[in-house]
Amino acid sequence: MVLRNWTVLCLCLAAATTATAATSVLAPAGEAVTIDHPKALSIVIPEKATEQEKYAAAMLSEYLGKMLSASLPILTEPQMPKGKIISVGNTASAVRAGMVADPREQAYRLAVKDGSLYILGGSRGPLYGVIALLEEDFGCRRYAADAAPLIPALPENQLRLVPRSYAPSFEIREPLYQEAFNTDWAAFNRLQPVSYFIRLPAAQGGGLANPNYFIHTYSGLVPSDKYFKTHPEYFPLRNGKRYPSVATDGQLCYTCPGVVDVIVKELDGVIAKNPGTRVYSVSANDNVYDNCECPECQKIIRTDGVAGAQLNLANRVAEKLAKKYPDIKITTLAYVGSQIPPKTIRPGPNTVIFYAPIRQRYNPINMLEPIGDIKHIQDELAVWHKIAAHIYLWDYVDYIDGALTPFPNFDALDRGWNFLQRNGVEGVFLEASYRGRDSLAELKAWLYAKKLWNPQWPQDALIDEFIAAYYGPAAAAMKRYVALQRNAWKRFSGRTDKKQPLQFTPAEMTVMRKCLGKALDDCNGKAKYQERVKRERLSLASLFLSRNPRPATAAAYEKELKTAERLAEELQVAYFYDGGDRQTVLKQWHSKLLRAVGNTAIKGSTPGAIVVKKPLFPVAKYLPDANAATGEATRQAYGTDWGVQWPYGDFLDLLEPGKPYVVRMHCRPEWNARPPDGILFRMGYYCYGVGGGAMFPGKITEDKDKGYRWVNLFRLKVGNMVPTGYFYCTAGALIGQEGAVWYDYLELVPEKEFKDRAVAANLPLVEL
Repeated sequence: MVLRNWTVLCLCLAAATTATAATSVLAPAGEAVTIDHPKALSIVIPEKATEQEKYAAAMLSEYLGKMLSASLPILTEPQMPKGKIISVGNTASAVRAGMVADPREQAYRLAVKDGSLYILGGSRGPLYGVIALLEEDFGCRRYAADAAPLIPALPENQLRLVPRSYAPSFEIREPLYQEAFNTDWAAFNRLQPVSYFIRLPAAQGGGLANPNYFIHTYSGLVPSDKYFKTHPEYFPLRNGKRYPSVATDGQLCYTCPGVVDVIVKELDGVIAKNPGTRVYSVSANDNVYDNCECPECQKIIRTDGVAGAQLNLANRVAEKLAKKYPDIKITTLAYVGSQIPPKTIRPGPNTVIFYAPIRQRYNPINMLEPIGDIKHIQDELAVWHKIAAHIYLWDYVDYIDGALTPFPNFDALDRGWNFLQRNGVEGVFLEASYRGRDSLAELKAWLYAKKLWNPQWPQDALIDEFIAAYYGPAAAAMKRYVALQRNAWKRFSGRTDKKQPLQFTPAEMTVMRKCLGKALDDCNGKAKYQERVKRERLSLASLFLSRNPRPATAAAYEKELKTAERLAEELQVAYFYDGGDRQTVLKQWHSKLLRAVGNTAIKGSTPGAIVVKKPLFPVAKYLPDANAATGEATRQAYGTDWGVQWPYGDFLDLLEPGKPYVVRMHCRPEWNARPPDGILFRMGYYCYGVGGGAMFPGKITEDKDKGYRWVNLFRLKVGNMVPTGYFYCTAGALIGQEGAVWYDYLELVPEKEFKDRAVAANLPLVEL
């Protein structure tokens, strides 16, 4: 059965409405018709029904059976009942009735003739038509994976529906939230995933894309361990030699005919075993080593860049496969080095540009911008739209490195749907957090599934409906909580200077905390509602704890940390975000607290100076050192270049935006003699999604004194306070194999407080 152990749930929404077609947000426009005596209906499917048609009929039978308190039989043609029918799929009955299906692959048609209902369409249309009938006409819902389906009772003597045809705006629809991992939820909310994260069976509407060939596929299609010895020409020429690429290093030779043949043979075999699956990726490995120095590749790269070379390869694969599979779609990435549209090479009719503007989006400031407001994306996507027949978008929509924290992206996304449609985007993959649970994840997953199906459905009404149904007695307080987040976004979006991330004010944080407290009280001890509110309370605690405490706020920080620990244990949270398991994140928060209360022995050299004692992710060891400020220091030996990192998250939110600081290190050498260049170490900086910057020498001149001393490095002015990178230290190249550097602590001194103004003025300026 389709609805395994599902309970019929008939509930009233908070605003004294019921989820019926008369009041539903999703109610279709048009004149409704009535089918009388629905209990006497039989469901009919084609003689050679697909698994999807069988699934759709079973779903319809079970839902209608519950709504009507009746049993509706399913008959397979040529079996026919004496009475009226509901035809599911492109049946002979539909042909006899003169019904013509919308041929588009995901389109459905609902039609009524002589008291019978016909649900037909493209290959996935009948299933989507059944769900449209249940959801839009009859008011059924599947709000969340942890909530029973909403199946309202219907009048026993009639069914009312609006005859219509519809095809979704986007053929790929994947909001990457954990809710969508539940295939029953994903099927009912009409997702059409492209990734390997959500594996929706073809019977439930999936299977358009093969998840095993999602993205970054070069190394899987042409693995070097299989082909390099016998066919080194398949791989890139680097420094005069063919290089055996792997997923993390290198690509393919883009112009080698043998590469095309290998890929076509591989995909041909897979497609033959997976009929109906038509989206496959021929795209670059996920690394920046994308050049091939062979003459044929260089001819393309000199004119059309790496984008042209990679597009040329995808085109040739698609062209060959299309001879056997005319509707095949081969995706290739427009991502980092291949993001800029080529000058002369054009995507073929079976090639899909998978546009992934990570450097313009993978940032919690830009994620909260409507995508159509980002000039770089506007310009780039417009060019791709002119030259490409098909475009998918890979968008970054939730703050992945802090996924659990409140992040009101609702209105930013809502202002982007029309922009995407105008620019020819046919599929959308929304990257959120595949491992951690995002704040308000259940609401976001449901809302974005609805908007991906029909961008014209009104967002405000959708949000209100979900909150009323999902939070039940706590809905009023939760509605206010969500409204506070959205109001903070409106304030953020109204600023002309968007260098700073969205920040909730202390007053907003207090009110949100009170809202969740009120919501918890309003649950009246009902466990399922309490758990839903507690999940969001943990999100709010995570937001508070993501900021660095000062000594004055340490007590409040410790209190919130205890709340987070209790809730994380009670809710059995495994991950706060991708790569951030519970133990690691809680340890990091404890480290922040210790830095606030444990470093009071280290007094800054000026009132406004910020002291950072320990790197957060050191490969170098912490060792006892009586001369260090707190009796220990970090030792970096020669050759551990990335071993000492100072994440921006440790100090950025303690700085004044736009004000210059002198960055200096309290350190000492461990060497037999000073190197000729006097450079003890170098410090560089790195920003995720952008890359690294210059390296600044930590130079000393004293020959005899081997104790601790200050090394002035550079001036720092911060405009973007988002902690998405780090400073890192590299031991000086000439200190010798036996040499090392001891780092006591890092200090950032406001330039206006720095004693030697002449020294400060001559330091290079870094702006983040």
